Order: sequence, then C-alpha cells, then structure tokens
Amino acid sequence: MRKRRWKAGEIEELSRRYEAEGPGRLAVDLRRTVHSVTSQANRLQMLSLTRRTRQALSRKSLAVASSGTDRPAVESFVAADTGFAAR
Repeated sequence: MRKRRWKAGEIEELSRRYEAEGPGRLAVDLRRTVHSVTSQANRLQMLSLTRRTRQALSRKSLAVASSGTDRPAVESFVAADTGFAAR
C-alpha cells in the first residue's frame, strides 16, 4: 500500500480539530487511518483531549468499569475515540 503525503489543507484541519475531536472522527473525514492521523499529530507534538481524558482514568476505575454495569460506557468511549467498536 502506498503512503499518501499530507497536504497543507489536511495539516491545517488536523491542527484545528485534533485537540477537541481526537483521531477517530478526523480520520473518517480525512479518509485516513486512525494510526495515520495519530502519527501525524505526534509529529506535530499535538495531544487530543480524548487522549488526556483516557490517561486520567486510573487502573482502578477501568477495572471497576470493565467488571460491571459501566462497561458499555467504557466501550462507547473507546469506540468514539478510535472509530472502532470494542469486541
């Protein structure tokens, strides 16, 4: 598979939307993979709000959420962030 170079307009859109929206939705709109969007954002030293929110979750809260009633909430958060549904 051939890699597409990032165009100036795509980089501008990434800079404008990445922090607030994260890689999932942006990847769909730019017709790129989540990995491609995340990698380019890392090269530009950008962080998304969803990443910081996910990092703020402690292991304990993830363990509690995955063991009981809150699991669908965690799965929907991961699906929204990555663009993929959890199995």
